[in-house]
Amino acid sequence: MTFVIKDFFDSTRKILFVTISGITSIEDLNQWITSITPDKAPEKYLKMITDARGAIYNFKAEDSKAIDKPLEELCRKYTWIKAAVIHKNPKETALSMVLRNRLEIKNYSQVIFSTMEAAENWIMNY
Repeated sequence: MTFVIKDFFDSTRKILFVTISGITSIEDLNQWITSITPDKAPEKYLKMITDARGAIYNFKAEDSKAIDKPLEELCRKYTWIKAAVIHKNPKETALSMVLRNRLEIKNYSQVIFSTMEAAENWIMNY
């Protein structure tokens, strides 16, 4: 299954929507993170929903530390980032939880969901 990542900024709701599918490496995620700029998502307070239900993470928990620096650099571009991540598989959910629990970035908040409805509700109301 080929790795695919697509994103688009909904200027009406001011949310960056991301879809990840296929076998996904930490390098794939890092490359995508570094592609996010204020030109792509122009809000200072970035709201992001990542639908990773089709992703198959091809890395281990200890490898996820490689995402820290690109994520810290992304957070310097924004006042804060509120990220909802949607998963359906236990392995991908667990890896996202490891990342979320380890990060100490003050202007980054991430919550994991199993449905788009729950993710959108949180991103818009909390």
